Amino acid sequence: MQKRLLRLFSVICIGLLGLYLVTGSCSNRGSQDEKHRPRKIIPYITITGSLELYPLLSQLAFEFNRIYPDVRIDVTPGSSIHNQPDICFRMMDSENPANTIKEGSWDTSLISMPLAYDAILPFGNKTNPYLEKLKSSGITQNQFRYIFLDATLDHWGQLTKADSSYQINPFTRTDLCESGEIWSSFLGTDQSHLTGTGVYGEAGMVMAVRKNTYSIGYASMRYIYDRKTFEPMGDLAVIPIDLDKNGKIDIYENFFNNLEDLSYAIKRGSYPSPPARTLFIIFGRPPVNKLVNEFIIWIFENGRQTIEDAGYVAPDENIINKNITRINDFNQLP
Repeated sequence: MQKRLLRLFSVICIGLLGLYLVTGSCSNRGSQDEKHRPRKIIPYITITGSLELYPLLSQLAFEFNRIYPDVRIDVTPGSSIHNQPDICFRMMDSENPANTIKEGSWDTSLISMPLAYDAILPFGNKTNPYLEKLKSSGITQNQFRYIFLDATLDHWGQLTKADSSYQINPFTRTDLCESGEIWSSFLGTDQSHLTGTGVYGEAGMVMAVRKNTYSIGYASMRYIYDRKTFEPMGDLAVIPIDLDKNGKIDIYENFFNNLEDLSYAIKRGSYPSPPARTLFIIFGRPPVNKLVNEFIIWIFENGRQTIEDAGYVAPDENIINKNITRINDFNQLP
């Protein structure tokens, strides 16, 4: 009886071992098959742009992804171009982006397309009693130089020809930024030469001017105007620039109190560049990647509302159509 049980136990053990070998062999074969199974290739686009533009780039990529969820789009903030990404976004005050991009960033000629416009504006505190006078006289480019460069113009009475000893309190940016670059370029210098109390960031600039009645600063229009009312926000007031230096704000210069008027002036060139600036899409070489081209065309055809909601000025239809035609021409390249 005992021998019979031992024999039965041996048979069961051998059977189980055989079963283990069969299942183990199948398992190994399955893992080998998995290794040789082709991986799914995910369409991929790389984008870089200035830190200031990162939120806009991310939003455009997010909206494209909602329609095409299988596409991977990597947006990286940065002030210069590295490793030749598929697309670069850059704010510039020049129609030739090669003049504004650091030497050595690209080893091929640049291709650029305007996507949107922005502008740097001088602004002050709405409670400043001298701003009412400045709405009719404005401040000339040279007077802004005297305020922000050598501080030889340092009292509001000097600007308004009023008997006043109230000092002008200029604010400038401590962080290297595109707003500082564009504003200083308008004044014929670079950001390092701007004088005034230093503040960090665009929001810091707005907050400093809000807290100081007799202050003056500069910032992007996106931080000054309310997108619902199209007027300067709260206690902010745009200081008009006397562009023709005749001592008064003429009708063709009177576009600072309303965002729609300012947008129209920027598009027609009445507000000069700088301090207006253009947002370019930039390629280091002809973009023959069909996915990249489809993404750019989608932006031009569907991104206008996103661009305007972000506080920029969208280009006219003729510029959009011209850009789309260029992209379609690239699609024909071998």
